[in-house]
Amino acid sequence: MDTGNTDNISLMFDMQTFSKESFSVDEFLIENRNKMTLENMRVEMGIFLKDLRTKMINSLNDDCDKYFHLSRGLIGIDQQLATIKPGLSLLSNSEAKNNLE
Repeated sequence: MDTGNTDNISLMFDMQTFSKESFSVDEFLIENRNKMTLENMRVEMGIFLKDLRTKMINSLNDDCDKYFHLSRGLIGIDQQLATIKPGLSLLSNSEAKNNLE
C-alpha cells in the first residue's frame, strides 16, 4: 500500500473534512464511530499525517529551490547597478536641466 499519498488510498472518511472551517472533532467522532473502530481510525489518521508531512516537506523544498534560484539570479547585481549608476545620474541631471529651461 502506498502511504505517501492519500489520493491513491481508499480511506473510510473524506480527508477534505479536516480542511473545513466548520470541522468539529466531536462531530467527526460521533459521525464515524459506528463506521470503524478507534484502532482503524488511528491507523487512517496516521496515513493522513504521513501524507501531510510529505506534502509539507515537498512544499518547503519547492520554496527553497525557488529562493536559491532567485538568489543565484541576484549574484553580481550590485556590480551591474554600480556600472550603470553614473549614466543614470547623468541622465537624471540632464532631465532636470531640461525641465528648468
